[in-house]
Amino acid sequence: MGIVILVVSLGTALNLALWGALYRKLGELPLSVWKVAQRNRVVDESRAMDALQAAAASRIGGLVIGLQTYHDRLGDLTRARVADAEVRARVSERRASDAGVALSAATALVRDLRTLAEYLPSLIDRRTLRTGIAVGESLARRRPCAHPSARRRPRGSALSRRRPSLPTRTECPETRS
Repeated sequence: MGIVILVVSLGTALNLALWGALYRKLGELPLSVWKVAQRNRVVDESRAMDALQAAAASRIGGLVIGLQTYHDRLGDLTRARVADAEVRARVSERRASDAGVALSAATALVRDLRTLAEYLPSLIDRRTLRTGIAVGESLARRRPCAHPSARRRPRGSALSRRRPSLPTRTECPETRS
């Protein structure tokens, strides 16, 4: 029985030593597990952040490209509208210039007509002296010319279309001098 006690006491001592070593290891275990978990967490966080950035970049990249395209189109539209406005302004300036030229020509014509109206009485007096027609006398009362070339052409002829439709006095080739 001595051997049995010795084997049992040796087994108990060995068991006690193993439990002590196990206790020490288990005491350090939470610290080492925490360190491993911390390392894995940092790695996992960096991987998750990279994946999140890649996903955001792929989605935001499309949005940024869309916004840039929209911005470019707005710029093109604005430039086209400005160019159209400039063209309209040039056309308006041209029309105003043409109107100014027409106005100056009309002003010169009115000036000439006023000058002519001032001298008209003296011109009528000279004409009556030259032709022998009194100032109030109608041209229709005059004797028509008998010369064949002095006749009026009918209204439908091609030559009468070139002339104004106002009645004009035809001169008699016999009385020209």
